[in-house]
Amino acid sequence: MTERISVMIVDDSSMYRELLRAALSEDRRIEVIAQAVNGKLAIPRVKHYKPNFIILDQEMPEMTGLETLRQIRQLAPETRVIMFCSPSREGADVALTALHEGAVDFVTKPNSDNLKPFAQYVRDTIIEKIVHLAHSNPRITPVAPAVLPRRSPVQSYKLCGIGISTGGPVALRQLFSTLSPRIKGPILIVQHMPPIFTKQFAESLDRIGTLRVKEAAHGDALVAGTAYIAPGGKQTRVIQTAGVLKLEVTDDPPLYNCRPSVNVLFSSMAALPGVRESIAVIMTGMGNDGYEGMKALRQGGAMLMAQSQKSCLIYGMPSQPTEEGLIDETGDVEHISRRINALMGAA
Repeated sequence: MTERISVMIVDDSSMYRELLRAALSEDRRIEVIAQAVNGKLAIPRVKHYKPNFIILDQEMPEMTGLETLRQIRQLAPETRVIMFCSPSREGADVALTALHEGAVDFVTKPNSDNLKPFAQYVRDTIIEKIVHLAHSNPRITPVAPAVLPRRSPVQSYKLCGIGISTGGPVALRQLFSTLSPRIKGPILIVQHMPPIFTKQFAESLDRIGTLRVKEAAHGDALVAGTAYIAPGGKQTRVIQTAGVLKLEVTDDPPLYNCRPSVNVLFSSMAALPGVRESIAVIMTGMGNDGYEGMKALRQGGAMLMAQSQKSCLIYGMPSQPTEEGLIDETGDVEHISRRINALMGAA
């Protein structure tokens, strides 16, 4: 039998601890080996058990989630921490700070008034993340893409779309620290995140480099040198009206459980008259959101890039487009940044 993934739960709420324990224990791949009611009590147990994963509450007595995370990173650097955050502005701030300080991901707490589907929520979010992360190995040699004829390069590209998920906040922080504000076109980003969190994330990216970053809004006319983050819980498309590129942000339903969806954004880019002047980049994340959109972009003649397997936290979303030969270039985050700058006329 394959060794089970060991998990520790740290939360001052007995209700959430028990709900998490019961839901996680239903999966035979996972073993809950320890619990703690706060960070102070958790630290000696982390030393003793060295769990594969810790689900860590953001706010606890004695020691906050962030304080606990910092000590865990020193004591057990191989242990992966998933933050358990409230769906609030404060929760978003904590989650983004935690990702910057070494947490691998976060999940939001469901509303305590509606906990009946909690087990399904844990299966769909936390367990999926744990299993994918446990089996991710960024040191695997990337699969060589099929050899395809090169397309004629465009003189200057005028639009860039990026699709990204798990591992995205850290990768995008790195990307935006080196993107030039002189790029001759806008950048559109779908990062899988819940509502509220995308606004906070856009504001945090805006503070990193010199490129302007904002959460996308319905009717935004796209401006060169500006990046737009698709809002959580909405679908975002780009359209062209009287020669002007604008955004449509709608309440359309999830596509393959994703809202925002990379496929929705990329498919709208593929429908633009100037699709050949577009770049699409697929980066780290679970699942295959973006694959259908990249196929449409490929048919339209867009330039397609993918993050390399060795540099992805989870090589899910880039894998199928790369293995099927849809991609023109692969590389790490630094390479992607250099190429966007060069292709969009900033370097």
